[in-house]
Amino acid sequence: MFPEKLQVFILITSFAVALRAIVSQYDYSGHKTPPMFGDYEAQRHWQEITINLPVLQWYENSTRNDLMYWGLDYPPLTAYHSWTMGKIANIINPKFIELFESRGIESAEHKTFMRMSVLLVDLLVYIPSVVFMTSAVNSKGDALTAISHLIVGLMYPGQILIDNGHFQYNNFSLGLAFFAIGFLFRDKIILAAISFSLALNYKQMELYHALPIFVYMLSLSLRKSSFFGKISQITKLGLAVIFVFGLLWLPWLSSKDSFLQVVNRIFPLQRGVFEDKVSNFWCSANVIIKLKTIFTNEKMAIVCLGTTLLASLPSCLNLFLKSSKKEFLYCIFNTALSFFLFSFQVHEKSILLVALPAIALYPFEPAVVYWFLQVSSFSMFPLLQKDGLIIPFFAFFVMFEMFFRLFIKKNFTISANLLNGIVLSNIGNLILVVLHLFGPISKALPHIYVLLISVYNCLHFLGFYLYLNYSQIFKINYNKS
Repeated sequence: MFPEKLQVFILITSFAVALRAIVSQYDYSGHKTPPMFGDYEAQRHWQEITINLPVLQWYENSTRNDLMYWGLDYPPLTAYHSWTMGKIANIINPKFIELFESRGIESAEHKTFMRMSVLLVDLLVYIPSVVFMTSAVNSKGDALTAISHLIVGLMYPGQILIDNGHFQYNNFSLGLAFFAIGFLFRDKIILAAISFSLALNYKQMELYHALPIFVYMLSLSLRKSSFFGKISQITKLGLAVIFVFGLLWLPWLSSKDSFLQVVNRIFPLQRGVFEDKVSNFWCSANVIIKLKTIFTNEKMAIVCLGTTLLASLPSCLNLFLKSSKKEFLYCIFNTALSFFLFSFQVHEKSILLVALPAIALYPFEPAVVYWFLQVSSFSMFPLLQKDGLIIPFFAFFVMFEMFFRLFIKKNFTISANLLNGIVLSNIGNLILVVLHLFGPISKALPHIYVLLISVYNCLHFLGFYLYLNYSQIFKINYNKS
């Protein structure tokens, strides 16, 4: 039996790697679009900066580090990763990271290096994390659910199209977050704290997941039988987090100015509540109420913070009072979606942070998770179309639809209303995508189709938020979770 399971595992993971390699043959963000190019150049530029400048100058504006040209704006672990890749690049070809002279490099050799660097993170971090998380969540489940869960995690279109197509390293922080979820399901709470602290120090957007993880860990700690046990557990967790943060932030702790420089880069208020058409509440509301003309960035940030916390409160409070592993998965999804819908400075790619807990939740809500993952991919279509990823986008849509029919529709009970909703939703998104590609363009409303895609999918996300909050609070059987 074991060899058969091993063969299935090798087949699934090999196909997942092959898909990533195929997508990486397409264009990337900013290809042949000077002077700023795109996210591909941003990642390369961070290698250039970190390899050529002293650590304390990585986040500081200077004649050698123009922060207006893709200044480093992620936490220290991203900087260390960029430095590591810069060292490797320097061995392969020093021109890849030559200060100033390497800007906008687009050679085939460099593209191969950059694409392989993403695949390396997939192989070392993301794929092992998905395997670990799915095995932990399905430790008491059936084989078919476990296999289909692994497929969902490794072949979710959004993550592959953004990391291996558009070009980013979301697989690093998402992988660390998956490890944290897996450790929590294995009751390894200290390892979960370390893993999530690393994720948060790679991308600050991991704050989407921070509240449920904090609430769940606190709840587990307070459920210890003795007062000493409670204090001991909380102390161990605190020391683990402080150790990780202290170690990674050590170079910038030498002075207040250095520390604040990094913080200001990580949390920039000057960009505004959103920069592009995003499928969240504020962008959709902006169609009717011009938020940017009513509120200053500072006031809007406060409004966003309050709204986000308020939207997260029911789920987090319920998790704290009636803690269970299953409820934790619902809560981390609901909170992440609250952050996407209501927080400040949301990008369309941030939906990947909601897709992560959705993938983890798959065994308990397979049809809903499939639906959400399809919608999340459609919400990013304008960005993917801009990068020349139309063909892989539609190929993934068909592949995921086949997966739904072969694994979910045949093996799980799905209500007629839910099934009809999925079908109508996909048809609506396909119509909007076709209009975006081929529809007549109005000079008065040149971005109308992008806006329609954003609002349409925002309505979906609001629906998922209401349904899964309701499911968490009223439908979970706590004795069996």
